[in-house]
Amino acid sequence: MKKIIAFAVFAVVGLMALQLYVNSRNANPDNYKLSIAQYRQQKDEHFRTDENSPFGSTGRFKSLRYYDAAPKYKIETTLKVLKDTATFLMRMSDKQQERFRKYGFALISIDHVKDTLYFYQKQGNTEENMLFVPFTDATTGQSTYGAGRYLDVPVQPQGRITLDFNFAYNPYCAYNYNYSCPIPPRENSLRMAIEAGEMKFKK
Repeated sequence: MKKIIAFAVFAVVGLMALQLYVNSRNANPDNYKLSIAQYRQQKDEHFRTDENSPFGSTGRFKSLRYYDAAPKYKIETTLKVLKDTATFLMRMSDKQQERFRKYGFALISIDHVKDTLYFYQKQGNTEENMLFVPFTDATTGQSTYGAGRYLDVPVQPQGRITLDFNFAYNPYCAYNYNYSCPIPPRENSLRMAIEAGEMKFKK
């Protein structure tokens, strides 16, 4: 039986990632890269040992693959909140649907390429204190997972926001087809190459 995992990594190790994400905003470059390395090591350890790991208890998992941490992919931009938007059903990998609300958007620019990135809020559970950012980019299907990646950020009012793509992660479907994962909406298909965060998993 398939499981509906909308925020798989966030639900398990996401609080740790979110704390490092917040702490890294004002860190110097050395501490910034160290905090990301520590998070990745802890995530690997969790996947190796936790009974709910998407890799099961076979002991075959060793580590995930990542781009080197790059400060240029930690960007400051402005979150523009959309008022009174209707909820909608986001498609899942197993053809099911989950209800979300479009929370807002931000304009981002990396290497002189500009895009618009939308933020979503899961409806009907305790995850409403975070924003979900599923996306594809020019690396999708090449060096990164073919169905896209995710980013989580804390809910906040309209204003300046830090987006750190070094924390971009794969859905559990990248490792195990027994999970059901949100498919990034077409409006979050970025033209730029996000060479940061988690790469394609090699089995």
